[in-house]
Amino acid sequence: YKRVVAVGDSSKIYAHPFSFDTNAGWVVSYGTETDAEEGDTLYVAIAERTFSCIDEAGKAMNISGDSICQDNIRIKHEKDFRWFFTFHTYSEIFLQRFPYHHLSINDFISKEETAFLFEGDTAYVHGLLHKDLKRFEDEAERKFWDFISQSLACEFISLLHAYEGEQTGVNINKTDSLYIMQLFSVPIESQLGLKEICTLLDRQAADSAFSKVCDDGYFNNFERQINDEVLLLDENDYKVEIETTNLLYDSNAQQVDGNIAKWRFKRGRFFYSDYTLYIKYRTVNIWAVTVSILCIVFLLGAAIVINRTK
Repeated sequence: YKRVVAVGDSSKIYAHPFSFDTNAGWVVSYGTETDAEEGDTLYVAIAERTFSCIDEAGKAMNISGDSICQDNIRIKHEKDFRWFFTFHTYSEIFLQRFPYHHLSINDFISKEETAFLFEGDTAYVHGLLHKDLKRFEDEAERKFWDFISQSLACEFISLLHAYEGEQTGVNINKTDSLYIMQLFSVPIESQLGLKEICTLLDRQAADSAFSKVCDDGYFNNFERQINDEVLLLDENDYKVEIETTNLLYDSNAQQVDGNIAKWRFKRGRFFYSDYTLYIKYRTVNIWAVTVSILCIVFLLGAAIVINRTK
């Protein structure tokens, strides 16, 4: 059973508050509530649905044709059978919104820098002197841009290799790839356009093949992604609760209340990397207990019969 609540102003709540198709078996209701801190009126949309199994829920929340405008959630359920008990791991993975997966942002910036840049978490920098804070911000932003620029370069090279497999006239070697990495690594304020990059590649190769690829519109979608899906800004708050009726014995939640695991985070948490929420719980295999008891009773009965016969 899933219950998804969207809270915000009326323009968002009465438009498209959910990423998934609410016509597919969801019951949707609307209402209002008062902000406890500000006293403002908030509009609420609630979508509820009971699924026949976890796989069905996974299909409903994992949207095909992913977009940065959608929360794409992958649901996983793993079991480990141990006769009397079965140990379960249930996870919901908020898939990263950044469109390229060639590199991991965790190889570029630290957890503290990620929290500061995308989650509004200032705990690490609290108490720093102004000059130290400025140094921390500049270093975090520089490393973040290294991740962005190298990701763009890798995607551009990948597109050229794909074009190379479909058409003739474009050949990418190791030297070209290194040159492309250099062209994309310039500071953000001096960033070159794709047309300029193709012109420079033509100049190096003494050819016009790269500019022709650009003029034919092969990079149009890539260019749109650079404009719309690279530098992501959104501070929406999320609160997730996962409840099991069985013994919950492990979770990465910030808070566990009985058999309910609770998380709070901002959308920036899954801008540039997946964010996994998981719980581990145990179920009792009643049938295994029953079989074991019957076997013990049978063996005891057989021993008694054999003893009386003797």
